[in-house]
Amino acid sequence: MDAPSNIIHDEELARRIEQVIQNAIPDQRITVCGLVESEDEDGEKHLVIDLHYVPSNVPIRPENNAKMIYDVRELLAEHGDLRFPHIFHNLPEGQPVAGFC
Repeated sequence: MDAPSNIIHDEELARRIEQVIQNAIPDQRITVCGLVESEDEDGEKHLVIDLHYVPSNVPIRPENNAKMIYDVRELLAEHGDLRFPHIFHNLPEGQPVAGFC
């Protein structure tokens, strides 16, 4: 995957993506630090979403990641957008994750 090339230009879509992400992980405080449109070497377009988590003692639940991707893809599909969202999770040092030691 190449480095991101363009910040997303559809501000309403960006706002809705952020809202979907917040709804998918209600027990965590996150900031969407990056939302860019990109393209790989084969010309496939996708979205790169960069999340930063606020430190918390509440373990992150991995199943929320699957829900988040599904919900973002569903939102994109509603707009006729078939790009795949690549979501990067930047966790604070020592952040507990459910199911991992």
